[in-house]
Amino acid sequence: MVDEDTMIVCYEDIKDDRFPPGAGKDYVRASSVAFWKYEQLPEVRGIPQTRVTYCQQIDLKGFIPALVMNSRGVQTLEYLSSMRQKF
Repeated sequence: MVDEDTMIVCYEDIKDDRFPPGAGKDYVRASSVAFWKYEQLPEVRGIPQTRVTYCQQIDLKGFIPALVMNSRGVQTLEYLSSMRQKF
């Protein structure tokens, strides 16, 4: 926690010896870092409020068609939107 009103969660990829770099043609070992920041805001009409900031950087370590990447980006944003609607 940063302070009593802010929490930060970070994710980083790990190395897994079951999938060494260059060992197979069926997969590519990518890497990513993700960052979530939750900030408590003042209540609005008695309803608790939270600001969520999400950042992610991904290195897929290969040639990925833009169509595939764009569709994944949309799915990620849809997930964040659904979180907003639920909370």
